[in-house]
Amino acid sequence: MLNISDDRTYFGATYIGTGKIKGKLNKSWKEADFNLIKFETNLGKDLNNIDAVRYLWGGKNMSAEISEEARLTGGAANVYALTGQEGKFEKIDPSKIVCLMSTGKIQKGEDTVEVFKIGTHPRYAYEQNRRSRDVKHIARATIEAFRELAEKSGVKPVVYVAEPQDAKFLQKVGLEPLKTDVVEFIGK
Repeated sequence: MLNISDDRTYFGATYIGTGKIKGKLNKSWKEADFNLIKFETNLGKDLNNIDAVRYLWGGKNMSAEISEEARLTGGAANVYALTGQEGKFEKIDPSKIVCLMSTGKIQKGEDTVEVFKIGTHPRYAYEQNRRSRDVKHIARATIEAFRELAEKSGVKPVVYVAEPQDAKFLQKVGLEPLKTDVVEFIGK
């Protein structure tokens, strides 16, 4: 669940609100608050933060693709992050970012906004560490937080194209691809 702040703080990246993930504490899973932020990709400081995440993640889990998208679009990219950083948002600590996501722009009057890419820190990614991770539901929390933000503007997040291995996860979080024939084609 996202708790959107009415008095947003602007510090380069924009503080959006908090989302809930699950962390392991004494062999049981407990909810933890993480902060959803939106990078201002027209600012060098935020582009550098996205690049730093790419470096820290070794270019894995869509970090390289999102970083490249932010650089190539000249400030038009919409990049969100889920971070464990608490406060002092004047300076983002890239090592605390656990999820990156790129999307279309939320625009009132539009019916949908596309989620392009989403990547979780390799240490917490299900496919890479399903048994050893101590934090889970990161991508889910990011998508749910973004969905709540978009729906406040009357816009529904969607995915147009996805790889077949992503379809099950996308269905779980309510982002079924709109063009399933494209999904089947990509897998062939």
